[in-house]
Amino acid sequence: MLALMLDQPYVFTPTIAKLMLPVWLGLLVLTLRAIRNDMKKEKAGERSKEETDDRMGINALILFGCFAFIVGCLVALTS
Repeated sequence: MLALMLDQPYVFTPTIAKLMLPVWLGLLVLTLRAIRNDMKKEKAGERSKEETDDRMGINALILFGCFAFIVGCLVALTS
């Protein structure tokens, strides 16, 4: 994200960052809720550990992407 902004600074503008920041924050919150619900279902015995682990891998990728784009939005807003 930062390399994209440094190479072509007009691709990711503060206006786009203002619009996208709530979207990425919402996705972050939804992913954290999904993780919490998966852990509750595993403890209750509704889901196997293997199924929970598969879902956690996907959720980890989504969390990483959310954090990366949130940092990119904040960098664009502060520059």
